[in-house]
Amino acid sequence: MGVQSFFCCFINLDRSVDRRESLEAQLSAAGVAATRISASNGVADVGEHIRYRPDWRRWIGGQLGPGEIGCAESHRRALRALIESGAPAGVVLEDDAQLSPDFRNVVEHLVTRTSAWDLVRLEQRKQGVLVDPGVHLPAGRKVVVPRNVTFGSTAMLYSARGARIALASLERGYMQPVDAHLGSLAGPGFALLQVVPPVVTERLADSLIGKRSEFPGAAMRLSGSREGVQRFCNRLLRLRRSVLRRVSSRLAASRLRAACR
Repeated sequence: MGVQSFFCCFINLDRSVDRRESLEAQLSAAGVAATRISASNGVADVGEHIRYRPDWRRWIGGQLGPGEIGCAESHRRALRALIESGAPAGVVLEDDAQLSPDFRNVVEHLVTRTSAWDLVRLEQRKQGVLVDPGVHLPAGRKVVVPRNVTFGSTAMLYSARGARIALASLERGYMQPVDAHLGSLAGPGFALLQVVPPVVTERLADSLIGKRSEFPGAAMRLSGSREGVQRFCNRLLRLRRSVLRRVSSRLAASRLRAACR
C-alpha cells in the first residue's frame, strides 16, 4: 500500500499479552506499522507525575478509579509519542480495538485533510449526528459532527495540532475519564469529528477500568449517585459542552467542506 502517511500507536498493559498479540495481528493484516505504548496502571512511575485532580472531581461525582486514571495517563504517553514522531497525524488505539478491513484506507484518506479537524473518533459508542457536511469516505463511510462527544477512547485520529492541544489540556489536569475530557475540548478552537459507520469497534473483553471510590483513599466500590452540588455542577458542565458544540458545529462543517473541494 505504499509508505504509511500517519503515526500509529496502541496502549497496552505489560501483563495483557493476549490483547497485545490480538491487536498486533490485526495491524499486520491491515498493513499498519504501530508502536506499542506501555500503559499506566494509574500510579506514577519514576520521573512521572499523575495529572488527575481529585480536588476538582469532588464537585461532580465519585473519584476516578486507578483504571480510569491509568487510561488517561496512558493517553498522555501516547500523545507525547505522536508529537515526538513529527508525523502530520496519528492514531491512538487501545488494545481492545477491532479494526475494519478498510481501516488504513479511511485513515489515509482523512490524513490529507488535517486542516479541517483536530480529532476524529474512529469508533462510535452512541448514535447521533449534529451536522452532516456531506463529505464521503471510501466504503460508504462519511465524516460528521457528532451529537455525542464524550463516549469512547478506543480509537482516536489526531492532527499534529490536535495532539498538541489535547496533551496540553491533559497536562494542565483532568477530573473526568479521558473520553469525556477530550470531548469537553470540542468547540470553536478544537474541531472534533466522527467517522460513520465506524472503522473501529471495541472488542468484547473484560473491562480493566475497575470501580471508583467516593473520595481518595476510600474503599473501591461503585460510586453512589450524584447529589446536591455535584448534580448542579454536572448540569453546568453538560450545558457548557452543548452550547460550545452547537456554536462550533457549523464552523467545523464548513471547514471540512472547504478542505474537501
